[in-house]
Amino acid sequence: MKRRPSSHKRHQARQKQKTDADSRKQKLPRNVAPIELTIDHIGGRGDGVGSASFTYKYETKDWRIFVPLCLPGERVRVQPHSLSSNGIHADLIELLEASSDRVDPACPVAHSCGGCQFQHLTDSAYDALKEESVKAPLQRAGLEPHNWRQMAKSGQHSRRRVRFSFRRTSTDLIIGLHERNSEKIIEPTGCITIAQIILSVRTFLKSSLKPLLPIGLSGALHLTELDSGVDVLIELDNMPDPNSLAQVSHCAADNTDIIRLSLRVQNELDTPLYAPEMPVLSWPNATITPPAGSFLQASKSGEATLQAGVAEIAADAKQVVDLFCGSGTLSLPLLAQDCQVYGSDNAGPALNAFKQAADRAGRGGQLKIDARNLNDSPVTKEQLSDADLIILDPPRSGARTQIKEIAHSGCPRIAYISCNPHSFAKDAVELLQAGYQFDWCQPVDQFYYSSHVELISLFTLPQNAS
Repeated sequence: MKRRPSSHKRHQARQKQKTDADSRKQKLPRNVAPIELTIDHIGGRGDGVGSASFTYKYETKDWRIFVPLCLPGERVRVQPHSLSSNGIHADLIELLEASSDRVDPACPVAHSCGGCQFQHLTDSAYDALKEESVKAPLQRAGLEPHNWRQMAKSGQHSRRRVRFSFRRTSTDLIIGLHERNSEKIIEPTGCITIAQIILSVRTFLKSSLKPLLPIGLSGALHLTELDSGVDVLIELDNMPDPNSLAQVSHCAADNTDIIRLSLRVQNELDTPLYAPEMPVLSWPNATITPPAGSFLQASKSGEATLQAGVAEIAADAKQVVDLFCGSGTLSLPLLAQDCQVYGSDNAGPALNAFKQAADRAGRGGQLKIDARNLNDSPVTKEQLSDADLIILDPPRSGARTQIKEIAHSGCPRIAYISCNPHSFAKDAVELLQAGYQFDWCQPVDQFYYSSHVELISLFTLPQNAS
């Protein structure tokens, strides 16, 4: 089994991918003339997209133009700054004709912070855009569920899991989110998406850690809201001196909202620095102590929507397979109905938390966990053949090799949860080609005001197709 990289390493990999993509962008001269155009639609990353004539290397032709913070139908003047295989990337200079769907953002840094793309949209236009961002990729793949369910929205101050970047400068400790398409850190003053308790702890850490951290130090802070407070994980590339660690742990004790503070250096195991009580997260029929900085659904309401959807699909299932299960968010609550659960993931600490939670609930005998990389070593169709229900919640790249085994397993019900409608569409085609029917699909908006959207869906296998 391949060892799963730490979240810091995964973030570094994502940043490298972004850097590589940016390096493939060819910078344009600063004196390039501005362009006027009309925005046609919103692209997959939240930019307004239009087309205009542009001369590059003495060749004039129509180019696609990508502009952040723009809406369909708007007439804009923009400044081109780079060119890629997709088209020209530009910054908004002037809004010549505004859309009736445009409103003033509530957050003072919404125009620059990379956390939000759509605060300038009315609620109704935003909802329609999010629903379309799920439906359009599916329809292009020829997919149409028998029923579309109404989108579940998390709303303002619902984000309970945030990764902040930080940097200690000669004068300040900056803690925030990256600026759009930049490594610059924007502090979330007036943020309306992150939970209030997380914002409060961020403010406390900014003032408390500033005198303790050496100038030049940078890293990440993972803040997660659990039942009784905020779980804090500090992520660094190098181990600080022991005296600094002691001071950091002492400062955490000064804030009653912090229930655990841990340190992660590179890919090593987390080191608890402060934990006055056992951090817990309550789910239906169970409680769990998640590993520091581990993956959880981004909002409580979004999590509840997914858990309720899976519970509905599970009905009277007795043999449940949960693939890419993490800490058991979706299948741990099902143990109370006396089913047997097989959970597989390559995140060892999350699997251990899953097992410990089942043991505490007196259900440990019903759970079998299996640590494996499901894309390199998928669970075979023969191993899946006895399942009444398969729960599938893969990463953004989709289920890839695992979906082929699922499609030919004969399992009567598949609950597929996805954070990427495009990879979901590819996997869903595999299921339909194997005889499954696409019963229903529900968009789930956990990352409010961002271009990110999730979904939960049900596929069933008619008896004559099994």
